[in-house]
Amino acid sequence: MQLIRPKVAEHTLNVFGRSVHPELFQIHQQRVVDRTQYQVRLDITSDGHIITFRSGTVTISEVVCAATQLLPKRRQLHSQSFLARNLEVVEVRHNVAYRTRFEIERVRPDFFWTIHEQLGKTSEPNGLCQLFNSSGRMPWGALSYILVEERQRSILIQSLHTFPDDYQLLKACTSFQVM
Repeated sequence: MQLIRPKVAEHTLNVFGRSVHPELFQIHQQRVVDRTQYQVRLDITSDGHIITFRSGTVTISEVVCAATQLLPKRRQLHSQSFLARNLEVVEVRHNVAYRTRFEIERVRPDFFWTIHEQLGKTSEPNGLCQLFNSSGRMPWGALSYILVEERQRSILIQSLHTFPDDYQLLKACTSFQVM
């Protein structure tokens, strides 16, 4: 199966006040963080990622995916394309604070390949990394990388998705905090 990522301009950020069925996506890497105060499931999908955070009765899901991806509308809190270079969303539900910041960066080809090569070789125990097939135009395919920093009442998730055809990076920093 060919795993080619759509362009960054064809992606959206979607935030839900519920979990999103993983059957809707092709999941390549997965990690679960289970703490006393919360549980987080991290999925790298073909075109982005899903982060599902649960604490008590609160569930928040962050979905980065192609705009063409079929998603539920029920309890959708936010949906926005990545046409802007910077995007920030803050949501507080009951005793949970959610914050995410996204940035799109176009880099020089040599810098792009250095980042791509270094991340592709990383074996970080707190991270996930997925290399995808080339689109045919470039010798390398896209890469998704997620790094997790967990604390007792909070979690910080940094993600990077590469778009080789355009030398673009989609960088994100997402945090959840139980108050």
